[in-house]
This record gives sequence, structure tokens and C-alpha cells, in this order.
Amino acid sequence: MQSMDKRELGLAANEPEFPQTMTFSMALRIDKTDWLAAKKEMAELLKFAREKKMTQNTIMFVRTASDKITSTLTEFNKIKKERAAMAAQAAAQAAVGKEEPAVFTTVAGPTPDFNKDYGVKSLKSSGAKKKNVLRYRASEVPYLLEKGKIDLEKPFLVTDGVNNLDILRRTYTGAKLLANKDVKLRYLSPVKAKARRSFDKQQSDPNEEMEWQLISTEKYFVNCFNLKGKPDFRRLGGAQTEHCEMTVPATALNPNATGLTLKPVAALEGFKVLEDGRNTFVRKADSLQPLVDERINIKSHLSQSASSFFTFGPSGSGEQLKQDAHSFVDGLIHGKRRWFLMRPKDFMDLRKTASEILEPASSFMFFEQQLEELIEDHELGTDIPFYDANQLPGDLIYIPSGLVVTGLNMVDSISYRQHTAPSSQAVADSINQNIWFPESGQVPAGFQFGLCNGFDLDKAGTATGKKVHPNMGAQVSQIMKQFFPTPASHNHLIVEMLSACFATMTGKLQGTYCSSIWKPCVQQLEKNAKTMKAKLPAWLGKTYEDTYANIGKGSSTKTEL
Repeated sequence: MQSMDKRELGLAANEPEFPQTMTFSMALRIDKTDWLAAKKEMAELLKFAREKKMTQNTIMFVRTASDKITSTLTEFNKIKKERAAMAAQAAAQAAVGKEEPAVFTTVAGPTPDFNKDYGVKSLKSSGAKKKNVLRYRASEVPYLLEKGKIDLEKPFLVTDGVNNLDILRRTYTGAKLLANKDVKLRYLSPVKAKARRSFDKQQSDPNEEMEWQLISTEKYFVNCFNLKGKPDFRRLGGAQTEHCEMTVPATALNPNATGLTLKPVAALEGFKVLEDGRNTFVRKADSLQPLVDERINIKSHLSQSASSFFTFGPSGSGEQLKQDAHSFVDGLIHGKRRWFLMRPKDFMDLRKTASEILEPASSFMFFEQQLEELIEDHELGTDIPFYDANQLPGDLIYIPSGLVVTGLNMVDSISYRQHTAPSSQAVADSINQNIWFPESGQVPAGFQFGLCNGFDLDKAGTATGKKVHPNMGAQVSQIMKQFFPTPASHNHLIVEMLSACFATMTGKLQGTYCSSIWKPCVQQLEKNAKTMKAKLPAWLGKTYEDTYANIGKGSSTKTEL
């Protein structure tokens, strides 16, 4: 076969023949004893490449390797200092006879890294790099809040904001959780947790509640930590634990938790007036179980509407970027957590330009695989701002509603969290938005009171003083009938409203629809019960006053954190 010359191939006679432009990823391995030598050698190579005026690609290749070595050593030294400080703290506590663990899942041992029985090894990263969240001292926050000198539209940290930290660290540990045989945790398998992640899900899915398993704390520590695990198959923080962060109503772990208060931000604890009444109603909720779908645990479901929680999880756990309907303050008791926050507009701008990178993913995958690429290639942090912060034990972090946020547990962690509100009217508005708020367009939340009127939205609008346009009303009724086709599916939403209203009226909160909706909601619940050949429990009266007299008022002990 006759070969083709360069002219036939379209090449100039003197043009050299080479492959097309290509990008290579080169491996670099450094033994444990060679780090300092490698750092020195790479610096010398970089200097030599610059002196010889080598091509930019060659210089960039050597510089990248040099930077990787330097940054890895820097992060390692930071982590080493943190671990040394934690070990010193543990030794000091042991010297005075305290039983406080160094971290959430360490009972005893020479290092605070991870317990040989069930702790998960901490992540290697030192966490936030920007650290651009404003920080205050605990002593100054009450005055600044009173004078309106703190911008509640922005996140902020409060140093040493958790009072009685020593007591709390001994009280809320993995060992104490394991000993709690009464609490059940709402757990999603890794597959289901991944399937639920989405940036675009807006409406409530009535079948979503049925995806959760209620498991014991022992089962949770087996699934998510190293409880009963063999030494050769230890669980690693990250891909194996990303789905494992739990948010549990505070009273599930401590019946007196309705009285816990985060002292520096007590002025923002508007939702606290609801906790006592809500907890009282939830304690009676078992008797409402025959009225709802058997696959929904109504007691567990109602408890999720609490406004104070304990949040805990192993190293590497944390869920996707999301918006919370409420602003909240979180006080870290054990561990270390990294937070990433963005304004919604900035997040949407980033999605437009980086949709191929920014996909719904766990917090670990976001920090591990997405963040650096977003910073380097899509102007995140320059043209598109974000907040980045580390939270250490004793720190409070305040996060306003509406921000897009994710938090990653860098080590095994537990914190106490409360929803916040700047005023009692803001709390009342929040209650109303889940009863009758047609201007939101949200189904079912904005139209739930319609279920107490047989889907007669006009009647519901008359009772609340907020009418719905007839065309919109017909469309919403059709959607609600499609998603909530049975009396049982109506009932769990009606019970939600009654639970919220019992808490509201017990807390003497003014400005809600509760006094107007109580009687029609109980009447509709009774009609639905007859259809299902069931009965309302005797304690649920036609008026709030009768119900209150039947089940009484809960009690709590105030404790400052």
C-alpha cells in the first residue's frame, strides 16, 4: 500500500507530526517518612523550572505538585494541633475525676481520635477555608440583639455560647444514647436517602412519610458507627456515613427539654411557647393512630413539628444543600461541624452556570467533589459569594431562614438546635402558613384548612377572612383530592393542625386562626372516623378548652445551655 506524503495529509512540508493537545493526570506517591524531603525537592524543581524558563505547562505541573504537598502538610499540622488540644482537655478532666469524654463517641482512651469500639475516624480536612461568618462573644450578644445591632438576615457565630458545656458533654454522649431504649430514630437507608435528594422538590409527598424506618439507637449505631464492627472492617467517615445525620425532637431524648434555653439568644426563642403544649398533645397521639394510614406513625410524625431538637451523626454525615423554612440557632456540644451557606439568588445563579457540577449530593460529596471545582471554574467566592465556617464545641451558629445551607460533621458530633423568631407575630404567621395561606400557592400547606370543610375552599376562606379565587379553588381542590383521596389521608393533616393549635393556645399565642378552626376540624375528623368505623379518643373535645381540661398541661424545668 502506497503511503501518503505530508502534502496529501494537508501538512506543511516542514511541520512536525505530533498527537493532538492532551491533558494528563499524573500520580504522585509520598511515603510517610518522605514528606519533608519531597517538599524540599519539589521546591527545588520549581525553582529550576523557572530559572530555565521552561514552558508554562511544565511550571504549572511542578507548582501543582509542590502546592499539594505544602497544603497537605499544613492541614495535617492543623489537625494535629486540634487533636493535641482535645487530648490535653481529656487528660485535665481525668485528673479531676470527671467522666466527660473527649468526643461524642469516646468513653476512654489515650487519644481523642476515635474509640476502638464504635467511633468513626475523623475526616482529614481541617474544614472551612474562608471563615467569613461574623463572630461575637456570648456576653455581648443579648445587648446587641436588644438594640437591633445584629443583622438577622445574615448568619453569625457566638463563641462559648453554650452554657454548662461540661455538664452537657457528660449528659449527651453516644453511650447515653445507646442506653436509651425508649427513643426510636427515623432512619432512611443509603439508597432511599440518595433518591430523596433534589433541588427542585417543592410539594409535600404524602407517601414520603412511609419511606422512614423507626429503629432503635442500638440499630442506628450498628448502621452508622462501628458498634459491633470487626476491627478489620471499620466504618470510614464519608460515603459510608453520609446519610446518617439524625435530627430528633429534644423531648425524645429528654422529657424536660422543653425548658432548655440557649442563653445568649434567648430573645429569639419565640417558638419556645409552643413546646410545652405540643409535647403534651404528642404524648396522647397514640390514641389517634386508628384514624390515619397504618403505615404512618402519627406520634413520630407529629413530633417532627417540634421547634427544638438534638442533631447528631458520625464523621462524614450531613445532608444536601437545602433551605430551612425556619431560622435556627445550633449549639454544638461535641464534635466539629463545617457550614456552607448561600443566598438563594446566588445559588440559582450558580446552578445556571455550573449545572453539570452542582448536583444534589450529600454534604460530604459536596465538599469533597464539588466545592473546589465550583471555586476554581465558576467564580464561586469571587463573583458569587458564599459563607464558610467551622463550628467547635461551645459555639452557637445562627442561620436565617431561606439561606441555602449544608453542614458536614467533621468528627462524631451532637448539638442542640432551636427554631428562632424575632417576634411572637412571626411565630403566629408560621402557624397560619400551615393552616390557611392561599397566597403561597403551596399544596397542601397553604390550603390544609380546606380539609376541615369537605374541600369547600370558599367556606374555608370565609372563616379565615382570606378568600380564594374560584378558578384557583377548583384547581387546588382537584389536586388535593388526587393526592389525599381517603379519609385516613385527610386525617393526618387535620391532626397536624389540631396539634399545632393546641400548642398555640396552651402557649397563649395570639394572632392565629386556631380559635376559628378548632371546632370544624374536630367535627370533620369525627365524620371521617365514622366512615372508617372508628371513634375519636375521649380526650379530644369539640373545643380547645374541653381538650385542655381532659389532658392537662405538661410541665418542664428551665435549664440554660
